[in-house]
Amino acid sequence: MVLNALARQDLPVSKAFLYEPGYPGCLQEPHLSAWQLDANKMFCPVFEHFSNGNLEKAVELLVDGSGNKQGYFQNQNKKAKELQLAKSYTLVHQLNQKETPLIDANNISGISAPIILGYGENTRELFKLVTVKTAELLTNAELKEILGESHMLPQEKPEKFSGYIKSILSPQG
Repeated sequence: MVLNALARQDLPVSKAFLYEPGYPGCLQEPHLSAWQLDANKMFCPVFEHFSNGNLEKAVELLVDGSGNKQGYFQNQNKKAKELQLAKSYTLVHQLNQKETPLIDANNISGISAPIILGYGENTRELFKLVTVKTAELLTNAELKEILGESHMLPQEKPEKFSGYIKSILSPQG
C-alpha cells in the first residue's frame, strides 16, 4: 500500500520501511518466471482447498507457505491458529484481489523518498525477489536482510519487528 501510494504521488515522506512487499509488478524476466514458479508452488494448493470449500486447510497451507515451512501453521501457539482460522472468511478477498497497483519498473524508479526494504533470511523466493528487485529500481533505497527470520516476522515476533522499525526509522538509523 505504501509503495503504491508513493508510486502514485510524490508524498512528503522523510523515510519509509517496507517489509517484503509482495506485488510483482516491478519484476521482469527471468525474475518474473522465478516469482511465478514459487507463487504457483505456494498458492495452487491454497486455491484448490479454497475452491473445494475447505477454508481451514486453505488457511493452514497459506500460513505454511508464508512461513516457508511445512507444519508452520500447526507449530504456532493455539491463539495464533484460532485467530487465523477465525479470519478464514477473508480468503475470498485475499485470493481475488482486483486492485491494479501502479507498481511497475517505470513508476518505482520515479519514487524519490528514501525507502528501506527488508526481508527475512528464511523467506521464500517470491517475497525476496520482489523486495530485492524493488530496492534495485529505487534511486534512494537501502536493502536489509534480517537474519534468521521469515515473512512471518511481523506476526510471529511483533515486539522485535516494532523495535526493528523504530531503530531503522530513527534519525540515527
